[in-house]
Formats: sequence, structure tokens, C-alpha cells
Amino acid sequence: MRAANTRDFDSIKAEGDRLRPPSSKHEMTERGREDTARTVLPNGVRIFTQSVPGAESVSLGIWVTTGSKHESAGWHGATHFLEHMLFKGTESRTSRDIAQAIDRVGGQLNGFTDREFTCFYAWLRGAHVGLGADLLCDMLTHSRLAPIELEREKQVVLEEIAHEQDVPEDWVHELFAQTMWRGHPLGYPLLGDADSVSALTADRLREYLVRRYAAEVGRSGSAHIGGTHSGRRRPARA
Repeated sequence: MRAANTRDFDSIKAEGDRLRPPSSKHEMTERGREDTARTVLPNGVRIFTQSVPGAESVSLGIWVTTGSKHESAGWHGATHFLEHMLFKGTESRTSRDIAQAIDRVGGQLNGFTDREFTCFYAWLRGAHVGLGADLLCDMLTHSRLAPIELEREKQVVLEEIAHEQDVPEDWVHELFAQTMWRGHPLGYPLLGDADSVSALTADRLREYLVRRYAAEVGRSGSAHIGGTHSGRRRPARA
């Protein structure tokens, strides 16, 4: 599958490969602190960079402003489930290939879902920043969402929902949000519920990905790249 606006993420990948402030007349760069920069690409993607002299590692993050609050009836849990599925293989890589690629260079690749955004990130040595950018962009633009993988991962998520109350420090926050935001989208459960997750199919997740994972959605796509021009960077958050 080729997700919506592949060029959005191609731009992020190119930025990770270059690791230098953009010079294109079509791009706009704003500087605050001397070691940070904010770049807005023509497609609306925002790229934040921060230099850390002396650091040898790099952190890359793609933040999508799609969280549980953006789910409508019948879609609860779709954001969190999609986050899981994007690690399950692309057109050119299996899930094992993705895991082995990052492990081979001693890095870490992960993601998390919140109420207002989803994040996919990589930590690795600066010398391998191109690999980190390539993996992240491949996952977000060429995910296969294979039905067989979806059914396997659906059982994982359903078990996660069933055991949510077994972790008091997590459950208390969920109860607080549901009480505080009763009747408001911010009160929707992060994991969704068993019925809505069970009803999700590969086609429905693909529809959700195309609809929500695009820079034009609120001009809200963003990428965070940290370090120096020699590959020493860490994330800078908006």
C-alpha cells in the first residue's frame, strides 16, 4: 500500500539524510535559540531540529496530530491499533526486517499513542540517521496492513484492553480522563473497546490512514530531528 502524500514523508527522509538547515526558497526556517530551528515545508510538514554539541547519538520522531480524540463512533481504538500495525511490515520489509535493521546498528524503534497525537521515533548513532529516517518513513508511507498480521495483532490489542485495569497507575489516568472529559472526545478511551477494535479490518485501517496521516490534515504533520550537522542531534518538541 502507498499511503496518502508519500511526498510528505519523502521530504522528512531527505531532511534526515542531509541533517542541515534547508536552503530551498520554498521552505521557511525560523530560529529561536541558537541551537534550534523550525522548518515548514510547502506541504505543511513542520521539521524541528536541535543541536547538542558533543552528543554522538540522534533521535528522530514523526508526530502525527491524530489521537483517540479524533475517533468517531465505531472507530474507537483505531489510532492505537494503527500504531501497532505500522510496525508489521511494508512493501519492501517484513516486521522481522524492520526489527533486525534497527537492532543491527544498536538502535531503538518504537511508537506511542496519546489523546491528541501519535508518535513514531528512532534512537540510534548519528552515523545511521539515514537508516532511522528511512525506516520511519517507509512504515508511514508503505505499510502493507496485511490481513493476516492484522488478525494476529488484533488479539494482542484485545488482550491489552482486557488487562488494562490490572495496571493501577495507568487505569487511574484513564478513569480520570473519562471523568474529567465526560461527553467530550478527550474522554474517549485510548485503547478503544473490544467491540470497536474487533470490527476493524485492513480496509478500514487503510481508509483511516489515508484520511488522517496527511500533512493537509490541519497542516499538522511534524517531524523532530535532533543533533549537530555532523549527526549529533536530539529531538526538539514544539
